[in-house]
Amino acid sequence: MDWRLHFKRTSLDRRFTALGFVQSSNNPKHDPVEVHLVKPSGQIIPLRNSDVVDVLWTIDGQYLIGQGSNTLRLWNTNGGLRVRQLPRMDRLDVIPNLVCVAVRDFTDSAGNETDVWTVYRLHIPSLRPAGQFKLPEEPTERQRFCR
Repeated sequence: MDWRLHFKRTSLDRRFTALGFVQSSNNPKHDPVEVHLVKPSGQIIPLRNSDVVDVLWTIDGQYLIGQGSNTLRLWNTNGGLRVRQLPRMDRLDVIPNLVCVAVRDFTDSAGNETDVWTVYRLHIPSLRPAGQFKLPEEPTERQRFCR
């Protein structure tokens, strides 16, 4: 089984870089990912519990946010970790002091099919809930939807 670079994300202040490596396995449904943090000194820290789909940096570059299938991870630049369980996560966005998680609602409360998106807002760094709102349509891959 080989490891290859899956993603590289540099903080906005260009001081830190997150490298995600994926291991090719015999089970294509789940090729594990490991994320490593490269500090300004060149020190490389493997981040624990880092099997994520993607990562993004907070605006101030102090935290790295990881998107799993149902677990949001927040690492500080020393490798410390906080987690928050959600039913699932489809898209992430970040603004100062908040991370937003967009989740598609497949059915409404009456069981009818729908295409409405619920956005859960969480405080950074505590990951405590900060409210939620609805979007009328799917946010595109890089669309800013957090407010």
